[in-house]
Amino acid sequence: MISLNSVSRSTKIFIALAFFYAALTFILPANATTKANYRLDDAQYQYLLFIVKLPIIAVWSLAFYSYRRLANYAQSIKDTSEGKDFTTIAKGMSWIAWGLPIPAVISSLLSALANAQADFRAVSAVIGGYLAVAVSLVAFHYFSSGTHSLVRRADVEVKIKHIRILVGALIAIGLVFVVLIFSKLHSTNLGDSFNSFYLPNWLVWSTIVGPYLYAWFLGVFAVMEFILIARQTSGVIYRQALQLLAVGLVLIILSLCALQYFRAVIPRSGHLTIGAALITTYGIYAVNALGSVVLAVGAKRLQRIEDI
Repeated sequence: MISLNSVSRSTKIFIALAFFYAALTFILPANATTKANYRLDDAQYQYLLFIVKLPIIAVWSLAFYSYRRLANYAQSIKDTSEGKDFTTIAKGMSWIAWGLPIPAVISSLLSALANAQADFRAVSAVIGGYLAVAVSLVAFHYFSSGTHSLVRRADVEVKIKHIRILVGALIAIGLVFVVLIFSKLHSTNLGDSFNSFYLPNWLVWSTIVGPYLYAWFLGVFAVMEFILIARQTSGVIYRQALQLLAVGLVLIILSLCALQYFRAVIPRSGHLTIGAALITTYGIYAVNALGSVVLAVGAKRLQRIEDI
């Protein structure tokens, strides 16, 4: 039986945060738009929202578990040449583990204020948008720094064809993203159906689109480098564990990019909608959850190798 004293402080905080997020379902007032759209009373709305939140909380829990596994492995090799690099990668994972629940809690509170006072809707949208950008930039910066240092330390060969594939993929993703964002902007009005960012166009391009594209470049480049590390590492058992870690990071980083991409193109409306948008979000979360599981398994195997 697990003793409460044996549970780390960060784990206790995470559990409290998850419970608080779930409790907000029954504390915050029901959204009038959702109630009207689905003909629900307050209790029905709250139970529906709670059911919708449960899978999301499960994904957060898996992300946090994989972060703790990776952090424990990094701690176990802190005195080795690779220890600092894995610690940096673990920091990136920590930003994802905390960057999923904390912005969600803040967004829930801001959305409740916006529902009660329409003038606050712009503030809510702007804060939520910038929180997502900040998490992406910091997390992917740590991932990129850690993996790039590992590549240099292991003298891994990065061929021109790898760079070409990476640049081609990023250009394609970036062009589609720019076109979709451009279609959402309005030349004069803010906060209408054409501009859900509640920002002037120049701010959208300079503080939302530009940082996202840069963050995604860091994330995808980190994915490519870690895959090369896993492929070119000697030792079958160690290589297999690293490959699991690589697959986990690939799924986590790409799913986070996809989630940010999707939410930037289709910003949150502030009320619950049951439809294609929710199903797509669940699908992206499922990929993230799979990545967290694979990463945790890889980190556990690496830990066992160190313990031998």
